[in-house]
Amino acid sequence: MTVTYSGGVLLESTPNAEEPFVLARGFTVTWMRDGQETVKFIVRKGFTTDLASIPRVARSIIPQVGRHIQPAIVHDWAYEDHTDLTRAEADMLFLEGMKAVGMPWLRRNVMYAAVRAFGRGLWG
Repeated sequence: MTVTYSGGVLLESTPNAEEPFVLARGFTVTWMRDGQETVKFIVRKGFTTDLASIPRVARSIIPQVGRHIQPAIVHDWAYEDHTDLTRAEADMLFLEGMKAVGMPWLRRNVMYAAVRAFGRGLWG
């Protein structure tokens, strides 16, 4: 499985404390599973996000901003029902996306376990 992103992230700040960032430019996500293009979609310009939803007490270990920005934005996009993915698929896309951008194994798996354990209430 591989995930690719077209271009980098360009963000602007918003006055909204819950979702303080807005995409100033959209980007395309392609998720290849079993050697075939399985999922391809555009995260649209204007989408608001909090990036990675890391609790304040954990931010010294896992920062809110880092290599995981695009996977986190895509995960937020999928959780807001912009795709045909299931929750399990959205979480797996997050994990595979973090792998694609070079996140260390332990950190990406801790973040994946957190979204699996605590993400249900935010789905859809």
